[in-house]
Amino acid sequence: LAAEALLWRGDLQEARMDQLLAELYFRTGQYRAGFETAKSAAIAFPSSPAIDTLTSEAQMQFESLFVDGKADSLPPVDALALFYDFRSLTPPGQRGDQVIRNLAERLVKVDLLPQAAQLLKYQIDNRLDGAAKAQVATELAVVYLANHQPEEALKTLNRSELAQLPPNLDRQRRVLEARALIDANRNDLALDLLNSVTGRDADILRVQGYWNNKDYDAASNLLEVMYSPDQADGNNPSLTSSGRMDLVKAAVGYALAGDKIGLSRLRAKFADAMAQGAEWPMFDYVTSSIQPTTGPEFAKVLHAISGIDTLEAFLASYKQVYGAEAPMTPNVAPANAPNAATANAAAVAPAPGTTPAG
Repeated sequence: LAAEALLWRGDLQEARMDQLLAELYFRTGQYRAGFETAKSAAIAFPSSPAIDTLTSEAQMQFESLFVDGKADSLPPVDALALFYDFRSLTPPGQRGDQVIRNLAERLVKVDLLPQAAQLLKYQIDNRLDGAAKAQVATELAVVYLANHQPEEALKTLNRSELAQLPPNLDRQRRVLEARALIDANRNDLALDLLNSVTGRDADILRVQGYWNNKDYDAASNLLEVMYSPDQADGNNPSLTSSGRMDLVKAAVGYALAGDKIGLSRLRAKFADAMAQGAEWPMFDYVTSSIQPTTGPEFAKVLHAISGIDTLEAFLASYKQVYGAEAPMTPNVAPANAPNAATANAAAVAPAPGTTPAG
């Protein structure tokens, strides 16, 4: 039929052949060929009833792909290319916005964060205003943060500021702005912004802000408080490997601050739980040594805590707090993203006479 349509040119019979050809392409899942046939036929025969029917069919197929989820069967890059090449078929209003959100969400799930950010930015710049724009800008800020682009996240949040947002959305934006400020080394501003914000995701940010400011005692105190409720209940659901590393970090902070009482208290609270994990030797050394900040062993511990991915921990806590309200939150942050933040080790001031590994 495609060969026949090429030979038969210039009248309504060609339009009817194009209509049938596009329908066959759609029926067999050859969406690009179907959309291209519909597009060229609409240009050649703008007033043909057959082409009006074909245009409606193309729009229905486009919605079926990106609203009803058929595009999930396509490779993500192919789905993205289809959207960009034929986005004139995007329906108006809320259904069109849903097309863009669905595709962006799928791109986030497969770690194509720059492409997802481009889609969301297009939606903000061209389709939305008011509270809806502020909501999507919040989701875009998450994607920028996960892709190690804090300055872009700050710009997005600042450009979409709106008075009297719903309290939950306002809190989301405040937390994300604080994380972006921390990643941009503006820690004091971030801590000020978090003054009235409670919750574990906010506490994780405060720890990082204190640590970056070399206020190790405050960071360690907060880490101790964050994990103490579990200890008081007689169980330790938070003491996964990452939880135990946080407590090693708390011990290092107390040691750097010269807080021997804090070290003793931390050991008394968590020694039994820490003894069950592979992190025990580090925790034992720092909390029991008379001068823990001297010698090569402490350098090894510093190197170990410098490998803690604070951004990944933040994304996990943010997703836990907001759940379905944070569909654009990746599970992990790509390590090779542009403008990647410097390692945590840079924020640790080595004690006199030590040379931290790495």
